[in-house]
Amino acid sequence: DGDVLVALVLADTTGAGQSAAGYQTPGAERAEIVAAIASVDAAVVLEVAAFDSALAQLRPDVLVLADEVSVDEDHARGAMARHGGRLVVRAAASEWSTSALRATARRRS
Repeated sequence: DGDVLVALVLADTTGAGQSAAGYQTPGAERAEIVAAIASVDAAVVLEVAAFDSALAQLRPDVLVLADEVSVDEDHARGAMARHGGRLVVRAAASEWSTSALRATARRRS
């Protein structure tokens, strides 16, 4: 659908300064791992509180959220609709976790 793929990687903490649930790898490292994927043009670490601002600036055609992400799906759908984009929610796939990607990269090197 688009010409550029920007991956928004949730920061290690939520807006309230609490640890983001389930992340075993620091946000900066997760962004580096995701950015190394050939089809990804850029990866940005994003605080949940900056979600609306990021969407307004990027104006993506498509936003894909993993079902485990701590962003309200209805809110995201509304934010995308405001500028003509669409939201796709996918089940989180364990083989695409940064831990799994890092393990694959280590096996290949």
